[in-house]
Amino acid sequence: MKTAPVADLNMDRLRRNISRMADRARKAGIALRPHFKTHCSSAIGKEFRLFGVKSITVSSTAMGWYFARSGWNDITVAFVAHPGEMSELADLASSTRLGVLTDSVEGMRALDTALPPGTRLWVDVDCGYGRTGIPWGDTLEIVELAKAARRLGRLEFAGLLTHAGDSYSALSREGVLEVGARTLHRMAEVKSMFDAQGLEGFAISTGDTPTCSVMDDFGCATEMRPGNFVFNDLQQVALGSCDCGSLAFRVLCPVAAVYPARSALVLHCGSVNLSADRIEDDGRAFFGAVARPDKWPEGPHMPGAPIRRLSQEHASVEDPEGLLRGVKPGDLVAVYPVHSCLAAWQFSDYRAEGVKVEKMR
Repeated sequence: MKTAPVADLNMDRLRRNISRMADRARKAGIALRPHFKTHCSSAIGKEFRLFGVKSITVSSTAMGWYFARSGWNDITVAFVAHPGEMSELADLASSTRLGVLTDSVEGMRALDTALPPGTRLWVDVDCGYGRTGIPWGDTLEIVELAKAARRLGRLEFAGLLTHAGDSYSALSREGVLEVGARTLHRMAEVKSMFDAQGLEGFAISTGDTPTCSVMDDFGCATEMRPGNFVFNDLQQVALGSCDCGSLAFRVLCPVAAVYPARSALVLHCGSVNLSADRIEDDGRAFFGAVARPDKWPEGPHMPGAPIRRLSQEHASVEDPEGLLRGVKPGDLVAVYPVHSCLAAWQFSDYRAEGVKVEKMR
């Protein structure tokens, strides 16, 4: 009997998820550069090669090195570069075909000074998410940054990169489509200014699992960078990006206590295992769904009893429908998390049909 939570994978579903996204990119005529921060595993990375993936996205130099050591040599670090990591980026750029990201002239100049010639430079464009990037409406600033990069000449201006992270705040599949269409329209507006200035030969990179999972037409984009799709999670189900038949990641947790009088149980599994991400269910917090571990779920509906409260090491489950009736302390149950990326990061490895699958730590 396991006494601590275990990250459990369904490899058949994982491969289907990769195949489905690779087919979407192929049909749309754009490149797939998946974000590997979701799984952070060289073993899972090898699965992508079976579907023709040759270039990847990471979120840090450490992650870049991890995947470079397993044979990936076309890597974009999709996180705005800062002065404290120039030496690490320079080392990585000397060993791989590296892409780096900036949203300022100062950042671009620092990169141009520190990195080897030919390193690809992406300009971060904010199309409404409001996290990083030059606001899409400041087209002259974006154009001038690209021109400055070309004048300096040491870095290769790769193109414009955006992340439609606001798709995660959509309330439905239709809302996700609206965010995706708005993002691509704004990137097309920026591209038209580049075209008017005679700037050619650059790529447009977009990414996020919700929009990449539901859109068919990617407009001016030349590559997509989704990541979460490899596992999917309850947030993707709620957004209409997938159904429960595409959930490939869960956490097997021991039951700590059962309270039949109030149709509740408590798991030895908390935010240190699942993260504290939540979605709303009829106005109430929902931190995950708990089901019996004998089979993986299918269909469009949430696959089990809800976790209503989450502390560091406790998950409080409400089970008014008796979905877990008969479960005893010490039994294992399956938890499907709201956010698989953060939950997966908490574990040092995975299990798939009882076999260990290594990952970055």
